[in-house]
Amino acid sequence: MSVSCPICGEGTETISIFESGIRKPLHVCNRCIIAWEEKENGLGIHLLQTYAMAKDLDDDAYYELLKRISDYESRGVPKLCDIMSRDVVTISRDKSAHEAAKLMADRRISCLIVVDRDGKPEGIITSGDLVEKVSVPKRDPDKVKVEEIMSSPVITAEDYTNIIKASKIMREKRIKKLPVTEKGRLVGIVTVTDFAKASPEYLEKIASNLAELSDTFRFFIKKEREENSGRR
Repeated sequence: MSVSCPICGEGTETISIFESGIRKPLHVCNRCIIAWEEKENGLGIHLLQTYAMAKDLDDDAYYELLKRISDYESRGVPKLCDIMSRDVVTISRDKSAHEAAKLMADRRISCLIVVDRDGKPEGIITSGDLVEKVSVPKRDPDKVKVEEIMSSPVITAEDYTNIIKASKIMREKRIKKLPVTEKGRLVGIVTVTDFAKASPEYLEKIASNLAELSDTFRFFIKKEREENSGRR
């Protein structure tokens, strides 16, 4: 009897592989390009076989595969595309520090994403970079290029990344701003405060990840603990 794919519902093809000296069955969905393995609590994605099947996919098809995997594993958790700001101010690496500073002042923002000609992020420059690397050393802002003072490579996440996973990335990398990409191209940005848009059911997990980076989430954690203590 064919096993149905948990994503599309179509029948799968059962194959057999050796893993750690043991033969095990996998259920392959050729439509979703995903190999499913049997686990105690149901079917799970066998990533190694799935990626092996995906080796000949073009960029668009590979993106859709990763999105399917993320959607399934997220189990309904909102994605970065649900909370991100789409109005991202960018600059190219060959612009001057003076131009970067003026752009930040005009837009009343504290950072710019540095992108290449294809719209792919290659760095980030903050108001702190301008102070530390231009103003303090008394360098001429008209002669200093953005590429000299930007932080690179920049940490990014694809738009299908769920918000809990994204908050873990920000905690581990200790960053307060996370550029969001779609197929590698910049489509938005998420800051620590954007996570406050999430539903209450996800806020506790997010807060535990971001408390070190944000006073807002530190306060949230403190308040939760006080309320829990009061209920005892």
